[in-house]
Amino acid sequence: MRSVKPADEIDPDHAQWSAIVAAVEHAQERLLSAVERMEIPAQWYAVLHALLHAADYRLLMSQLARQTSFTSGGFTKLADRMARAGLIDRRSSGGDRRVVYATLTRAGYLAAGAAERAYIAALRSDVLNVLSAEQLETLATLLRPLDEHSFAPEIEPEAAIELPEDDDEDDHFDVPRISRRLNLGQTDSA
Repeated sequence: MRSVKPADEIDPDHAQWSAIVAAVEHAQERLLSAVERMEIPAQWYAVLHALLHAADYRLLMSQLARQTSFTSGGFTKLADRMARAGLIDRRSSGGDRRVVYATLTRAGYLAAGAAERAYIAALRSDVLNVLSAEQLETLATLLRPLDEHSFAPEIEPEAAIELPEDDDEDDHFDVPRISRRLNLGQTDSA
C-alpha cells in the first residue's frame, strides 16, 4: 500500500497551481449554482452567454462546441435539447448545408439575459466580497497570458519526468503503458 507524500515533499509549483485551480473551480460552482437555481443548466449557460455576446446573437455550431469544450457530437445533443426548449435556433448557411449556425431565439435572449444577471449578482456577492475589483482585475491580467498561450500538444521526451521505481506489488498502474500513451519516450520493460 502506498503512503501519502508528506506536504513538504509536494512540488511547490504544483501545489500553488492546484490551489489556483481549486479556488477558481469552487468559485465557478457557486456562481453557476445561481444560474441553475433559475433552472438553466450550467452547460446551457455557457452557450447562452457565448451567443448573447456574439454578433447578431449567432455563432457557428463548431465554434460554440470549441468554446464550450464539447465534442461536435456532444454539442449537437446539447444544441438539440436547447432547440427543443426554444432557446436556440439552428440553421444551415444558405450556400453550404454543412455550415450550421446557432442563434438565440427571443426566449433564449431573455433567458440568457436573466441568467447573466444572476451570474453577475453571484459574482459580486461571492467573489467581490472576498477580492476587491482591483484584485480581480490584477488576477485576470496575470492569468490572461495562459489563456492566450498555445500549448504544445505533446511533451518532448527530453522533458519527461523520470518516474521512480516502485516495489509495491499492489500497484494497479501500468507505468510503461501509461508512459507510451503520454508519449514520454519510455519503453516497455516487460
